[in-house]
Amino acid sequence: MARRPPAAALAAALAAALAGLVAAGSLTRLDQAALDHVMPAVEPTAQLPTAGSSAFPIFHASQHHGHVALSAVTYGVVFLASAVPSAVLVGLCLLCLRRRGELRLGLALGAAFVAANVVEVLGKEVLERPALFLHEHGRPPFHLAVFDSSFPSGHALRSLLVALAAGLCVPAARWALALWVAACAALLVVGGWHTPTDVAGGLLLAAWAGAAALGARTRGGGRPYGPTEGKMTLRVWEPSGLRRPPGGFRG
Repeated sequence: MARRPPAAALAAALAAALAGLVAAGSLTRLDQAALDHVMPAVEPTAQLPTAGSSAFPIFHASQHHGHVALSAVTYGVVFLASAVPSAVLVGLCLLCLRRRGELRLGLALGAAFVAANVVEVLGKEVLERPALFLHEHGRPPFHLAVFDSSFPSGHALRSLLVALAAGLCVPAARWALALWVAACAALLVVGGWHTPTDVAGGLLLAAWAGAAALGARTRGGGRPYGPTEGKMTLRVWEPSGLRRPPGGFRG
């Protein structure tokens, strides 16, 4: 039987392939269709986010004309996936894992979180997609420059990594965390923050980083949970031909 490729390698290959397709314009029609039909909150006045607004976004109702409620919901749901809140949450999860004796896993998750965010920033600096346009009735197509370098989505990336870290600390919350990640992915598109390929790229990048972090625990021989984690077990050898009497051996 052929061995399956590691999950981290598979996710990395898919993310790289998707980035190539986006840059080549092979998926521009998909993103343009999303803009035309499922992204009502996109504003023609949308501007490239600043470092401060990306790290800690603040909702301003006056900047959202006609879709204030949808924009407010989007801000509220994806806020914890912004750079500063997500870093705080992941840091708290790492402290939780350290207290449970999962120091190796905590360090791996921290490194994965940093590496994934670095790759996200580099991706936006290097990759530029073909132009996308906003079509409004009675007006000429408007070039949405804000989406020229929006691949991959950092919010989608961080939502999945936050959910992974929190799920390792609180396993009972995993379904709720999965629903939150799905809500973030949907609202990032519907709310006009990112195109579908941006979100897919962010999730694949997070899958690569998360799988690599979990692989570090496997290579270290650790187990996810259990009261004996990190403890040494002593096994006593007995000769096979020697039977222990009911009361045990006496000196």
